[in-house]
Amino acid sequence: MLSFLEEVYGQVGWSKDLAEHDLKIMKKCMIDSIEMLTKTLERGYHIPLPPVALDLLRGESYFAPLEKIYGANVLAAAVHGDAKLVNALREERIFDTRVLSKISKDTWKKLLIPAGWKVKIEDLLFDRDVLKKLEVSPLEEEEQRRSFLPIVELSSELKNYSLSERMTVTFNGQSYEVDRYCPHKQYDLKNAPISEEGLLECPKHKWRFDLSQSGVCINGKKPCSLNATKLNNW
Repeated sequence: MLSFLEEVYGQVGWSKDLAEHDLKIMKKCMIDSIEMLTKTLERGYHIPLPPVALDLLRGESYFAPLEKIYGANVLAAAVHGDAKLVNALREERIFDTRVLSKISKDTWKKLLIPAGWKVKIEDLLFDRDVLKKLEVSPLEEEEQRRSFLPIVELSSELKNYSLSERMTVTFNGQSYEVDRYCPHKQYDLKNAPISEEGLLECPKHKWRFDLSQSGVCINGKKPCSLNATKLNNW
């Protein structure tokens, strides 16, 4: 199952870390195949995976025509160096147009991205004049794919994005090594505040993690942790 996830995720540039992370969630839900995943979703049961990941595994698509064009330029134009938009897309695991080409319409409507940004991206993606300029011949297509310009190039922070990345934080003179990305939606916690009680708070959805208790989340909708470990302070 892991090799399948790695293969599918690799098609859109997702790391092996993401595949391993999602497989653990599937195992907790007693899902051992894509067939079981599909049946579970069809019957209305919740699986705590990002909506985009579920679409990718089920083969859903809304922007499928993007696979036939050099679409990364379109997404880059939509982002246009906007750090907030880059972060909003990253939180939904949209790092480049390859991911957009795999998203279902229902998922796209539900993603936690401001409506105005969605409209802006849609206008660019469905603008026939823009798409016509970006069309490539069959002979050029593979070369274009290899020289794909991913959205991660717009942010050095995204280029090295990994769920396994760790960082050091300090509270009351004690240093802790913790996971850099929130286990809820993988939001970057490098600038997360720490309360007087030693609770590191995710700026996005306000999930709080107790540093004194191995970084366990005290108010989230699911059990999770930042895997905090104390460091020796000399």
